[in-house]
Amino acid sequence: MKKIIIAGCGGFGQEVYSYITDDINRGKLKGLELIGVLDDSESSYHSSGIDLPLLGNISNYKFVDPDEFVILCIGDVKTRVKLLQLLHENNASFYSYIHSSCYITSSAKIGEGVIICPQSIINANTNIGSHTVINVFCSVGHGATIGEGSILSPYAALNGDASIGKHCFLGTRATIYPQVSLVGNCIVDTHSTAKQSVNKPSVISDRTTYVCVPNRFC
Repeated sequence: MKKIIIAGCGGFGQEVYSYITDDINRGKLKGLELIGVLDDSESSYHSSGIDLPLLGNISNYKFVDPDEFVILCIGDVKTRVKLLQLLHENNASFYSYIHSSCYITSSAKIGEGVIICPQSIINANTNIGSHTVINVFCSVGHGATIGEGSILSPYAALNGDASIGKHCFLGTRATIYPQVSLVGNCIVDTHSTAKQSVNKPSVISDRTTYVCVPNRFC
C-alpha cells in the first residue's frame, strides 16, 4: 500500500485532494491511501477543508517510511523549484498522479512527481519531464516535449513536435504551435500563442523570460 502525502493546502492542493479522493472512492486507484498533508502554514491547513491530518511543514518533514510518497501541489514554478530541492534533501519519494479521465498514450514517457488533471490528453511519443503539472483540459500533441518542473494552466496546448524547456509556465489557453521550441524559464501568458521558436528571449526578471503578451502573436 502506497501512503500518499499531499504537500500544499492551497487551492491546487484542495483540487488534487478532491481528484484523488474521488478516484479512490470510485475504485479507480488501488493500493493507495491518503495519509496526511504538509503545509508551512497552519492557517492554510485549517481553512482548506482537507480531511487529512497535518503531518508537518513541507520544508522540513523527514521521510523515513519507504512506503510514503509525496505529491507537491504548488502552482507557482519558482516556489515549486525551491520546495522540490528541500523535499529531495529530506529523502522524499514522489508519486505521479494521473486522473482517471485522462487519455495517456502508451508511448508517452512521464517522469516522477508529475500531476495530470482531469480531461487532459497526452498523445503519442510525448516526453513529460519530472515534476510537471498539467492542469485540466490540456492537450499535448504527438512528439511534444515538456521540460522538468513546467506548469500548464487549464486548456493550454502544445501541438505536434513542439517543446518547452525546464520551469516554463503556460497560462490558461496558451498555445504552442507545431514544431515550435521555447527555452527554459519561459512564460506564455493567458490566451497567447507562440508561433516561432525562441532561443534567446529577453530576460525581464530573475530566471524568467516573457514570451508573449495577451492577444498578440509571437
